[in-house]
Amino acid sequence: MSVRFQPFKLERSVVSAGEIRWLPVADIYVRLTPMRHRVRVKRGSQIALASHEARMRFHGDVAPGLRLRRKQRIVLIHAVEIMGRRQSWLSCMCEEQQSLGAGRDIEAQSPEALSSDSQSSDSQSSKESEA
Repeated sequence: MSVRFQPFKLERSVVSAGEIRWLPVADIYVRLTPMRHRVRVKRGSQIALASHEARMRFHGDVAPGLRLRRKQRIVLIHAVEIMGRRQSWLSCMCEEQQSLGAGRDIEAQSPEALSSDSQSSDSQSSKESEA
């Protein structure tokens, strides 16, 4: 199975009115391949686990903290390395973010909301078992 270059949108985050929005920066072709093992990537004081490598032609806007999006697939960029003799390629360590469909990201929901949903479903199932 060969992995092909596919079109992705490069996006950056902008905070406005207390809400995080992702704005498109560029359309680029990326070859996204899963790695055999997750790799720890340190960026500043944050440590992330990279699960994919993204290769693309050099693009000056690509930097850690941005993301790649293709339809409902979202990949966060954690580290960028310039490659090749002419430094014309980029290799990015990335983490695939699960999406809920219809453009909603998992991280868009607060942890409190997720825990309250699971607690309410647990209480409903216990009420059903009592009946």
